[in-house]
Amino acid sequence: MAFGVGRFSLSIAAPVVGVVLTLALAWISQGSIESEIAACIKRNCFDGEAAAGLTDVVAPLVRGSQYEGKVNTKNQLMHDGSLNIYLTKSKPQGRLASIKCNCAYIGMSTIVCDKDFLNTFANMLSFTRGSIYGKDADDIWEQQRELFAKVDERVARVMRSWIVGHEIAHAVLHGQSSFGRRKPFTEEQELEADRYFIEKAMSGADPRQIQDLSFGLTQFMFTIIGISMNGPGATPEVASKAAIAPSADGVHPPWLVRAFKLGQRISEVTRKGDKPDDFFEKLASNVVVEPGGIEVGSLCASENLREFQSRLQARRLGFGVDGK
Repeated sequence: MAFGVGRFSLSIAAPVVGVVLTLALAWISQGSIESEIAACIKRNCFDGEAAAGLTDVVAPLVRGSQYEGKVNTKNQLMHDGSLNIYLTKSKPQGRLASIKCNCAYIGMSTIVCDKDFLNTFANMLSFTRGSIYGKDADDIWEQQRELFAKVDERVARVMRSWIVGHEIAHAVLHGQSSFGRRKPFTEEQELEADRYFIEKAMSGADPRQIQDLSFGLTQFMFTIIGISMNGPGATPEVASKAAIAPSADGVHPPWLVRAFKLGQRISEVTRKGDKPDDFFEKLASNVVVEPGGIEVGSLCASENLREFQSRLQARRLGFGVDGK
């Protein structure tokens, strides 16, 4: 009888101990991440001014959520239910050091982004004098350079809002997950975060904003597809598909695949009762995901993609490297 009671006591105690241990580890982990944030703030490795520059991008993405009107971009950690957004301007230490060329929701209503990563989008489709070739290239460049700069900024704004909006979605929808506990998101949660972004971005948007959203994503798609098809081994005589590599983390679908899904959703919403067109589905049929494909998981390594593509085309047409 005593043995039976002992077994009963042990069977109850074991899960209780397990729960207590799990909660203790979670508390220690959270405290550790919080201390790393505090240390980074003390070392001035966050750029509050740059983070504040995202206010207009963030506002529509938190509208209707628990973070509406409660976004902190200052170099302090808020515990009042605010969404903390930090942009690193120097390399953080500890576990935060892994947020390189990336943005991450780390739990505690906190998002940390590599500022250089977000700045990369300003150059991703950068038009320069070398982007134009032919005998009238100089005149065209001088006449249209301001317009090109506006196009660059429109695309960059869309890409930044997508990246930041995706992490905001994790904070809103998956707030219990924690970078500190090393609990990864699932592929379905990643796709859910993208769906959150596109729905928020389009909710209340005027036609021009929706046009910018579609334009930015489409430009990104065509750029990546063009470079993939013009990669090593591709020839004009052989029709090929754009080969892109799987994501390194094995969880996020590749950037390009995610962009197709966002584009398709824009088509569905803008056409309202009409049947959505199949433009993005047909575009997606020209892409394969396979090892050895072009790496587009890290866009920091893909600066000036438009210029690269234009120079490649210029060489094929027999123009010089400078486009003349």
